Amino acid sequence: MRLSRALLPVVLAAMLFGSVSQAAASPFETIFTVHSIGNGIGGNNATGTAFAQCPPGTQLVGGGAFWNNTTTNKAIVRSVPAVGANGWEVTGHNWSGIEQSLFATAQCGLPKPNGGFSSTFAQVSSGSFVGAGGTDTESVGCPPDTQLLSGGGVWEKPNQSFLGWVKNEVNFVNGPEWTVTGRNWSNTGVKLWSVALCGIPGPSGGFSQITDALSLSVRALGPGVWTQFGRCTGQLISVGGSWPFGEPFGREGGVALTAFERFGSSSEPEFYVEGGNMSNLTLPLRVHARCGT
Repeated sequence: MRLSRALLPVVLAAMLFGSVSQAAASPFETIFTVHSIGNGIGGNNATGTAFAQCPPGTQLVGGGAFWNNTTTNKAIVRSVPAVGANGWEVTGHNWSGIEQSLFATAQCGLPKPNGGFSSTFAQVSSGSFVGAGGTDTESVGCPPDTQLLSGGGVWEKPNQSFLGWVKNEVNFVNGPEWTVTGRNWSNTGVKLWSVALCGIPGPSGGFSQITDALSLSVRALGPGVWTQFGRCTGQLISVGGSWPFGEPFGREGGVALTAFERFGSSSEPEFYVEGGNMSNLTLPLRVHARCGT
């Protein structure tokens, strides 16, 4: 169950990749998490959706997902901002053999006077076709004078078995950009897109600084379900994570991210990512969050 994750050893590290000098501090009094109700999804190749909505007077800045059970053979196949509804929507696919409940989370900012963002919007990548037994990566950034807050991705056929995400996090190769790497260990090719949530700073500006907090595993992780934790200095904007990719998986197995969300409610917010390793390899799992001041 979820409480057992606190027993897993991690080494926490915070890395500052870049900042934006648009204001003296965060545009929000606080950023808090809203959870959806659980959607029970059958274990025989069933698909279901969950939606978490921010309350009136607040602004969506990020989102995530989690399942109620810690098992392999399930995946998050869609995690996207619903800007018009001020919420976050996720879709999960379950082939574990047991019914499990899927939850969505939304990161909601309570604006300071004259704070918040003037508006937010989603940017979608051009998409790529991921062949059977393969992986591919999609990335998308935000226009100049805006801030990348969070993101996610979507598979073209979320009801298809053996699809997962190896990576769902921000990167800085051409960035910042939100990147999703899809792992397809089915027998059918399918298309993948990445989605970024972008903010146009309000009268008082956006975040003055955005740092990226990571956890570093102290061991390799074999087959099973694993969790990594991290902690923000500042306000938690969004949570993502990654398995390494490019290894010779073949079609016999895969890895998938199964949860990414806030954990606890301390003044230094904690977060975690969960991943299922269904391959015969030992691989590290990384959690990667965006933290703002």
